[in-house]
Amino acid sequence: MRGTLRGNGHLRQQDIMHGAVDGHHLSNADASAGIDCGIPLVIRVTITGPAVTLSIPFRCQVLDSWVILSAAGGASDTITLTNGSDDIAEINCNGSDKDIKAADSIDDDFNTIAKDGSLVVTPASGAVGLVNILVIKVA
Repeated sequence: MRGTLRGNGHLRQQDIMHGAVDGHHLSNADASAGIDCGIPLVIRVTITGPAVTLSIPFRCQVLDSWVILSAAGGASDTITLTNGSDDIAEINCNGSDKDIKAADSIDDDFNTIAKDGSLVVTPASGAVGLVNILVIKVA
């Protein structure tokens, strides 16, 4: 039973230890039952100036985002993630150099990025830092 979920939705530790789980062989994950499986991926983007547009070669959902500030930020400093047109999340970057700031919310109406779609990371008012975006590949 290579890389499949058990009837109760659980994976055995030995499946993971022996490499049977690789994100491509979770055959009985049933989205209609609320089960969706995938290996999370962190996309890292250094923001030092204008917006950065990433072309995402697979369909995915944004699950979380945070920034490690590389300079102090003010009250109006933000970093916004969009799916090319709609806002997914906004990170308030009001803080000191080296602070970690996270998005307060993720808009689940817009957090799915289409295959070959865009993920745009836009700073405002001079926000700078290393932006980390946690995504999971979805069917």
